[in-house]
Amino acid sequence: MLRAVQAESGAGRGIVVVASIVLLLVAVAERLHNAWAAPVLSGYDAFGHFTYIWFVARTWHFPMATHGWSFFHPPLYYALMAGIWNALDGLDPYVRLKIGKVLVAALGSVQAPIAWYVVGRAFPQNRAVRAMAALLVLVVPVQLYSAGFLGNEGLHAVFGSLSLLALLHLLDAPSPRRAAVLGLCLGAAMAAKFSALAIVVASLATIAARALARRRYGEGARLIAVTAATSLVICGPWIVRNIEAYGTPFELSRRTFPVAYVENNQPQAARGWADYLTFDPLIFRRPVWPRDSTASSDPAPHDFERAVRESVWTGMYANTWFDGFGGWVLPPVVESEGSRRAGQALLMLGLIPTLLIAIGIVRALVALARRGWDDTSVAFAFTTAAMIVLLVQGTIEVPIAAAVKATYFTPIAVVFAFWFAHGAVWIDERLRALSYLLRAGFLVLAVLSLAVFWQGFLFDPTTITSNIPRFDEGKTVQDGIVKYAGGRVDEARALFRKAAATDYHLAYENLGFLLIDEGKVRAGLSQLRLAWRMQHRQVDGPIDADRFLRLAKAEYGHSIAVVMHDHGQSRRATLLWRRALRQNPQLSEALAGLSLTRLEDVLHLEPDEKARRAAFEEAASDFASVRAIDPGLADGWTLGAAVSAARGDCDGARAILDAWKSLPCWIERQFPAETGTGAGHSASIGRRRLARPRTQRFNPDLVLRACGIESGSI
Repeated sequence: MLRAVQAESGAGRGIVVVASIVLLLVAVAERLHNAWAAPVLSGYDAFGHFTYIWFVARTWHFPMATHGWSFFHPPLYYALMAGIWNALDGLDPYVRLKIGKVLVAALGSVQAPIAWYVVGRAFPQNRAVRAMAALLVLVVPVQLYSAGFLGNEGLHAVFGSLSLLALLHLLDAPSPRRAAVLGLCLGAAMAAKFSALAIVVASLATIAARALARRRYGEGARLIAVTAATSLVICGPWIVRNIEAYGTPFELSRRTFPVAYVENNQPQAARGWADYLTFDPLIFRRPVWPRDSTASSDPAPHDFERAVRESVWTGMYANTWFDGFGGWVLPPVVESEGSRRAGQALLMLGLIPTLLIAIGIVRALVALARRGWDDTSVAFAFTTAAMIVLLVQGTIEVPIAAAVKATYFTPIAVVFAFWFAHGAVWIDERLRALSYLLRAGFLVLAVLSLAVFWQGFLFDPTTITSNIPRFDEGKTVQDGIVKYAGGRVDEARALFRKAAATDYHLAYENLGFLLIDEGKVRAGLSQLRLAWRMQHRQVDGPIDADRFLRLAKAEYGHSIAVVMHDHGQSRRATLLWRRALRQNPQLSEALAGLSLTRLEDVLHLEPDEKARRAAFEEAASDFASVRAIDPGLADGWTLGAAVSAARGDCDGARAILDAWKSLPCWIERQFPAETGTGAGHSASIGRRRLARPRTQRFNPDLVLRACGIESGSI
């Protein structure tokens, strides 16, 4: 009888192993499919990520953290994608980005064999649990739908998983070589996304705790030193740059107005204790989070009821096991009955692995207390705690729904696979009948997750719309900018025209710049003026709307003034630039343009030498102000040096150029003019262009050459 039960149990485990392997292969294929099939600019902050890639591809410089929407991220992912973008220059820009996404999705599949190995260390004979744990890390919905996103989360997850594997290898056989390997993995993870800091802290804490437990203090200190030093070889330059520029190693862009304007116009949570110690059970009936989200001017108090419906763990759960935000990869549940039913089923079935993970954490910690040190349990306990602390800190600092993303936990997916395995084994040892039921439920969850999130199977991602005003038009304009960046101007124009058919202001703005670049100046200016008039009626949010419009008006005025100046209408350009500077005194491009055109006008119209000297003095002062406002703007230095040279002060000209060359390498122009900042509300191919000297009035090359300074040496 016992043999029969064991045979039946073995057969059941064999079925689980085979089913898990088959589903795992499907999950890998689905990751690759979703990376290719998903819209190019799908995912969180996708346009911001693209402009970062474009900036690096064009300049091979790395932007400053505060100069764009997503520019605060470390550069590893963007350097990889920029390399692919440039290497495949002849291909459609969509195809280039999709190839990059597929590569990152393929690399992300490494989490499954790592999970198999990690669980095998604890349960080498239980192939069923190992197979389910390996399947879990890829079949969880957040892994499937985020595989189609453009952004650094996927690469971050790869190096996070490799770091955990390297940590376990180091703990198995401590040596400086293995510590260096761990340091390289941690450095790469940090160079992909700064939230890898949680894994860094956990790794160093584990090494230190192990040294203390075994009283090998010298060995622990050496391992920590090698690990930290090696990791800093990779991520250290970026950290040092941030410290020099901002006084902190981890500067974010949300302190800048373009980002703060968008975030401040979103519902703000209070983020008190109830947000972290409660869970909203209604998520299982209405699978969208946060429930009953309201406008930023919501008068409802931040009471207990509101904290429950904005509970952070509810959001993490909903975004792990479903598209909890709604409308990113699946139709919103309020519009699609199929999406709502799928969400209900996935969130209910998601309780199975979640319960097993919770049991596994308790079981592993109890085993630690009873039996003493275990490398994997200690390392993963530190990692889990560090990542939770980082999440809590981040969601307190940024109390909006968009900050509660389950993708933040994907770098430690193998940790959750380990806890899951502990829970599954505990149930298997004590409640065999329940174990069969849970395994079956887990496999059903895997099948349903694969079916729901295979893009284009049950739901078509290209048909998803949003109730956010002008969301679809904004996406169309952003797609047009991708085409423009890839040299497909006619395709970009078609997309801009499509968005312009709905009277979207940014579509008219970009059409205007295309016309100006083609020499159709009058038509282009007409489009820019029309875009500005529409901008007044298409403000994204009421909070700080006046400031937003004032800054936008300054940028539109500057854009028109540049065209006026370049076509000989200096008087009108001067008026526009003066108005723009009243609206935004920090608009360095406008100050540079105004200074240049005033100097040119005096040189052209004023024969009096005294007046000309005064004009040069005024221009010298203005260009010094340009340099003070934006040290990275080259015109402030080159035109300032040319003015000094024109005044006969060759030493002064050389001093200015020497000061420019001696600037720290991390100094960049504040506004990445061609690529833009990645902010959706200013998605443009032409803002903050620079006025160029008109050689018949003031030729910087000639005056610098008279001082023996060749333009090629600048």
